[in-house]
Amino acid sequence: MLVTLGRFGFSPQMADLVQNAKSGFARKIVGLFSEADRKVSVEWWFRWWEFFYRGFFKYNLDVSGLFVPESRKGFDCLLVLAEPAISQPLFDKSSEYFPCWKIYGGNLDEAVAEHERDPRKGAYAIWVEDTQEPSKRLKNISADKVREMKLATETLPERLLHGLVYHLGTGQHLDVENTTYCAGSRDYVGGIPSVRWDGGGLGVHGCPPSHAHDSLRPREVVS
Repeated sequence: MLVTLGRFGFSPQMADLVQNAKSGFARKIVGLFSEADRKVSVEWWFRWWEFFYRGFFKYNLDVSGLFVPESRKGFDCLLVLAEPAISQPLFDKSSEYFPCWKIYGGNLDEAVAEHERDPRKGAYAIWVEDTQEPSKRLKNISADKVREMKLATETLPERLLHGLVYHLGTGQHLDVENTTYCAGSRDYVGGIPSVRWDGGGLGVHGCPPSHAHDSLRPREVVS
């Protein structure tokens, strides 16, 4: 889990990032991850995401004035999405660490352009359940039903970012047994992108918004 980064250290990939980063990152990361029993606060997450964006995208994240919703029980991982965190750059960055493929041709941000929340319109923060598989409570629920229920669920960029940092923190992958139904996004024909670990790599699929299955599950967020 992402919280593991703060409590028990970080993966070889993250260590390499620190080693190769410009002067000062090693000292900062030691300050972030030195206390095994620290309480993971919003401020801690802000510092973590500032480090992430600077190291991975050479982007200076400004968290001043960033709204953070009140969390709920079980939603203990804060994702911060800023301008670089859109689908194609996240897909490309993920492919540097593990195999990735997509059913959509060309640029993902053109193929899947509609999102409930969009970092191109400004940075934002959401709380997610940092579990390897999406919750069973949302199985057999279509994207149409999700919209009817007015549930906030992960968009495609949010799922790609979640999966990348989950892998960096654990060396594992989200959605090994099930599929995240990115009901917060729509592709160019009104379909719903979905993401899972498939055939030894991350796969981005698409399906109709009416589709429902016990292994096809949205990931709820607090936004």
